[in-house]
Amino acid sequence: VDARQLQELAEALSEVQLRLISVSTSRRQTAIAQAQEIEDGADVYADGILGNIQQDLKEMLRIVTNGRQQLQIDNLTQRNSPPGKKK
Repeated sequence: VDARQLQELAEALSEVQLRLISVSTSRRQTAIAQAQEIEDGADVYADGILGNIQQDLKEMLRIVTNGRQQLQIDNLTQRNSPPGKKK
């Protein structure tokens, strides 16, 4: 093995190292992009679920509010009705 062969081997190894670094960087960037896509999709899904829960809670609150209002109306009606006609 002479100096020229050693130099060629060193250059070849250097090229391989550069290619490996490039491949590694590319894979890392791809993994980061895919992870971001997954996170974005999870956020959209969670927002949809939370939106549905919010709508359900609004509907339940409307039902509770209406029920309480009806009870208050019934109580006022009973207080103002003549004795013996209470529910």
